[in-house]
Amino acid sequence: MKRNFAIRMMLIISLVIPALSLAANASSSIWLSREVAIQLNAGNNAKITSVSCATAHFCVAGGYFELNNTFPEAFVSTYNGMGWHDQEITGSLNVGGYGGGYAVSASVNSVKCLTTTFCVAGGTFVNPGGGQAFVSEYNGKVWTDYELARLFNPGGNASVTSLDCSSPTSCVAGGYYEDNHQSRQAFVSKWDGAKWTDHEIASSLNLDLHGVAEVTTVNCDSTVFCVVGGFYTDALGEQQALVSIFNGKTWSDQTVGGLLNVGNYAEINSVDCASKIFCVAGGQYADANGAQQAFISKFNGKNWADHQIASLLNSNRASANSVSCATPSFCVVVGFYSDVGQHFSEVGPLRQDAFASVFNGSRWIDQELLGQLNLGGAARVSSVVCKSQLFCAMSGSFLDGAGTGHAIISFYNGRTWKSSNVADSFANTYWSNASSVSCVSNLFCASGGYYLPQGVIGYQAQAFVTSNSNF
Repeated sequence: MKRNFAIRMMLIISLVIPALSLAANASSSIWLSREVAIQLNAGNNAKITSVSCATAHFCVAGGYFELNNTFPEAFVSTYNGMGWHDQEITGSLNVGGYGGGYAVSASVNSVKCLTTTFCVAGGTFVNPGGGQAFVSEYNGKVWTDYELARLFNPGGNASVTSLDCSSPTSCVAGGYYEDNHQSRQAFVSKWDGAKWTDHEIASSLNLDLHGVAEVTTVNCDSTVFCVVGGFYTDALGEQQALVSIFNGKTWSDQTVGGLLNVGNYAEINSVDCASKIFCVAGGQYADANGAQQAFISKFNGKNWADHQIASLLNSNRASANSVSCATPSFCVVVGFYSDVGQHFSEVGPLRQDAFASVFNGSRWIDQELLGQLNLGGAARVSSVVCKSQLFCAMSGSFLDGAGTGHAIISFYNGRTWKSSNVADSFANTYWSNASSVSCVSNLFCASGGYYLPQGVIGYQAQAFVTSNSNF
């Protein structure tokens, strides 16, 4: 299934010498970057996919490492305020190894930490029945693994793609499974403090017998209000963008972006809610010419209203990748767009540039990001978090004029964005990317990603984590 480049991008991990770099943000943060999973990653292929911080002294990063070039395994790295400590998870579940045609044996795709004694990681693992969905819960001492959607998944291809928690007794994980017809279906699983309960969603919408549906993003504002987003295939075989709202008892599915999506390829990549009467979902759709356009859909407690963004920037291909709303009158959406240029990037003979669209309570204002840095024309943006109207952080990367990719964290101060390269301290690096960012406040953020060293034979991506402190 074709997926958005920035959502499916590579983000990788392993461990070297901690290094300091001065960040060029308003507070002049000091970033401490280091590799992780170095003792685990014998196959030289690891990935950090998600980072979540409960306090300035406690974070968890999750992803996978590769064992002996054949067996990727899920792991987490926990920050205790002094250092990062790696641990493999899903060992009790992941007994199938590398088999069944699945490219990843186990991987963490999403992490959420509420306190130092409650975190949840979710993803996929392989057993003799194929690919399965899982979550792993942390109680401050140990991680406990749970398989999800077991009864739903006769086709053996399931995964948790995103999760969120509003309390230690209320979480939602979302993803997909494969039915008897080898069709991918969307599901959610609800944690009530004692057990996980699976529910299929979008079944009334995903009507193509061989169609595909998936939850790609989850946001829970309270124990009785959650929103998930994703996509499904309608009866005509056309891909539509999906949102589903949980009211404490049931899930209500709805198509968004329908009037925009005349090219019949739409998807929600991210959703965030400031309250149960204010949410924003972001993604992409195909216009009448088949060009991919970025859009948001805003929820007012009753209805969703669609709005194209980055239209004046985009010439061919755009997407809203991540959304964060600090209040109902302040949201930021980040993504990418393609611009006419002389450089070849990962989207072909077009430049790929980054953008942010800021909502001020009445309208969306688009702004190009990384323009002075992205001379090579291949910018990525993957994650944004806003703590207030005066502080947001964004993770991603850019390609400089010499052809080197740099992982960056960009800070927004209410007027401008200022970026810091956070992986340049690793020697002989020709590409790096920051895949996820989490901020406790404007005083502390953490991120994770990967870098590719020069002068090695084959693909040997190494992973890193980084954190800052303004104390």
